[in-house]
Amino acid sequence: MSNSVGLGNVWRFPFLAAQNGGGAFLIPYFILYFLIGAPLYYLELSLGQFSSRGPAKAFILAKGWQGVGIAMIINSVFTMLYYNVVISWALFYFVLSFRKRLLWADCGYWWNTCACFVPGNTGRPQGCNEIDLAALSNVSNATALKRTPATDEFY
Repeated sequence: MSNSVGLGNVWRFPFLAAQNGGGAFLIPYFILYFLIGAPLYYLELSLGQFSSRGPAKAFILAKGWQGVGIAMIINSVFTMLYYNVVISWALFYFVLSFRKRLLWADCGYWWNTCACFVPGNTGRPQGCNEIDLAALSNVSNATALKRTPATDEFY
């Protein structure tokens, strides 16, 4: 079940639907889901129920399919490794978003550099001395001014 529903369905599906024709994309999606996806999912569940075994041993019934169960386990391990990181990021930023002052909204923190700026704010960067500002805004080469938004410096 963990391999069939994941964060990719939540994040990518609206984007793919919009890129491929909006609502018209749903017609072939659901046709293929009911013709291919649902029967394969039901077949996998039935095989596990019938054999009363895990994925590594369930596919012993057919010699040519023995590697499929091992591949399913390996796929689950790799998926588990990166999903834990993605979910921990989501939870981390979710908890931080409840603060009264968002950490990524301005430049007054220890991790910010002198290149940090808040879009729409033309004031002096916080925590920078005059030497850093002079080096940052080299008047002989105005295109060398590399400013970084506060959100980018936080992430």
